[in-house]
Amino acid sequence: YRRYQAAQWLRKMDQGASESLSSNPSEEEFCLALRNGLILCNVLKQANPGAVSK
Repeated sequence: YRRYQAAQWLRKMDQGASESLSSNPSEEEFCLALRNGLILCNVLKQANPGAVSK
């Protein structure tokens, strides 16, 4: 349940995440989507602009 909530929040914060992260991912799908760090960097840029260089 928490994984689904996290996925929905990440998709809301990073519109590009919807391409690689489904709203109800399996544990493996969730890990694979976050593995390269792109979604997390994009979310961090939304929360704290300038925190991550391009």
